[in-house]
Amino acid sequence: MRPDSEMMVVTAVCPHALYTRPWVLSGNDEVTLSPVDTQGESAAVTLDGEVKFSLRCDEAMTIRRSEYTAAVIRTSGMDFFEVLRKKMGNEN
Repeated sequence: MRPDSEMMVVTAVCPHALYTRPWVLSGNDEVTLSPVDTQGESAAVTLDGEVKFSLRCDEAMTIRRSEYTAAVIRTSGMDFFEVLRKKMGNEN
């Protein structure tokens, strides 16, 4: 995704199906998640690799864009597509 796009990505960290892929959504979308039949157990939820908590079957979680934004500092003179070409081995 381009860094200037207003999108979000929802990724299952340990999916139980091989065909599970990340969801790329508009920054205006909302997604509500709720565990299904966890047999009395709770599901583990991790946000941005940092915040971890449990979610029970009778609970739901809504994901949406924050009202806060973050400034990102560019550390090289290369633009997004130059970096992408380099990472993919196509430096032509």
